[in-house]
Amino acid sequence: MAGKNKLRTIATTPAFYSTLLHTNTKREEVMFKSKLFWYVMMMGAVVGWIFSIFGLGCPFENDVIKIVWMAILFIWAIGHPLELFVSIPIGKKAGLSIRRTVIKTLIFGFVWWLPLKMGVIKK
Repeated sequence: MAGKNKLRTIATTPAFYSTLLHTNTKREEVMFKSKLFWYVMMMGAVVGWIFSIFGLGCPFENDVIKIVWMAILFIWAIGHPLELFVSIPIGKKAGLSIRRTVIKTLIFGFVWWLPLKMGVIKK
């Protein structure tokens, strides 16, 4: 019984919830400051576009793959353009042209402008 009460006491402290909401470990901080991490993420965005375009040309027959394809297509085709509201001011602040900012945002999405904003990448 004592163990349950101790757990209940820990779970009701503000520090417990703060830990749940802010779980940045040293490893995560290093990862988010790594150019390699963001470049790998950018490659993933390109793979998402390839997958989306391939699905348009050769529709998938498997229902699970078709659902995944539709979700990725929706996120890439709708989400990336919506990110322009955030990315254009970030690109301007970094001294980049609107054209370059738009192209990179449409291709890579937040995995390009977020590390730019954080100062991990320069262009």
